[in-house]
Amino acid sequence: SYAVKLYEARYLAGIAAGLNTETNRLGYVATEASAQVISDFTAFYLGAKRVNPQVTMLVSFAGRTPDPAQEADTAQAFIDQGCDVISQHTVTGAAAITAQRNGVFAVGCGEDMTATVPKAALVSAQVNWEAYYTYALECLLTGQDMAQSWWGGYGENACGLSPLNEDIAAPSTQQAIEEAAQGLSDGTLQ
Repeated sequence: SYAVKLYEARYLAGIAAGLNTETNRLGYVATEASAQVISDFTAFYLGAKRVNPQVTMLVSFAGRTPDPAQEADTAQAFIDQGCDVISQHTVTGAAAITAQRNGVFAVGCGEDMTATVPKAALVSAQVNWEAYYTYALECLLTGQDMAQSWWGGYGENACGLSPLNEDIAAPSTQQAIEEAAQGLSDGTLQ
């Protein structure tokens, strides 16, 4: 089995959210209450709290099956409650599109949303499956035993962020992300 510690990338994305909120209220559109989803939004929140101790976050579960209308409605409800950064753990861009339509920031999942919502998309947490595939193929080609359970994180280049949208991000955002990323890489940040 193999998996990625996506929560490490979510933590970094949370730093961007924490530095770019003016209301100190974040909204997180999640799919379901699973261990991965909960660890991801918890890490996102902790990343935001690292740089902005005043931040709070609302979480709502939109359902496991992609439902753009439900995701947009959830994002809108957060915005109506004063959230000015919306993040998502969903596969559609509905939350990010809703964020841009309302003049607030978006933090994506998987796909870099900058081309779709350039006035809202700060950054997206991303998985890099190439890290595992390279490892598995190297084991196969060299005859090495392959780990029965591989769990890669930021330090293994198994997850990371899309490029920061510096056109809209606060000036200190990139530096703060890089400092935390260094800690994830060298193991000083858990």
